[in-house]
Amino acid sequence: MLKIISLILIAVVSFLFYVRLFEKRTIFYPSKKIEVTPKDTGLEYDDIFFKAQDGIELNGWFIPAKNPYATVLYCHGNAGNISHRIEMAYMFNQKSLNFFIFDYRGFGKSLGNPDEKGTYLDAQAAYNYLIKTKQIPPQRIVIYGKSLGGVIAIDLATKLNAGALVSESSFISTEALAKDVYPFLPLWLFVSQRYDAYAKIDKVNHPQPER
Repeated sequence: MLKIISLILIAVVSFLFYVRLFEKRTIFYPSKKIEVTPKDTGLEYDDIFFKAQDGIELNGWFIPAKNPYATVLYCHGNAGNISHRIEMAYMFNQKSLNFFIFDYRGFGKSLGNPDEKGTYLDAQAAYNYLIKTKQIPPQRIVIYGKSLGGVIAIDLATKLNAGALVSESSFISTEALAKDVYPFLPLWLFVSQRYDAYAKIDKVNHPQPER
């Protein structure tokens, strides 16, 4: 009996170790290689390097539009890097919107390794760059996130003010996602990278009217 209990405990510990070891690998699929730049589509841009609150150096592109009426702060999804979102940059530029896209830590030219807390800090650093360096008023900033970036955008909007928030093709939490993808495995019980948008959405700051 004792042997059976020991084997069960070993199996449980091994399972937990496996889940924690590979959890981030199932969430983040970063690419370091920059495939193209805005210049390849005829867009002028600034190649920006800035730091998150914890000192991690990040990279992003600021693509100015002619006579812009707002600036889009774009939080991309969990794979690739900023060079795989060139079509978004071009689309917003044609709509007279400045476009600032950045890579989370571990993606593209950004240093470090990605995790939930770090990606939140990265988004805050990108926002602060627009406010402090570009001196763009909060009410002229549109926080836009897609997929995982949608959850990051929601988190950012609970902490800071902006003119608008867009969350496209996102999910409510990684816990809910784990339940949907692995309904017969209790992986959701051991998720550490929670990305819980559902718990935060009602805490989003209301858009600030322009004065």
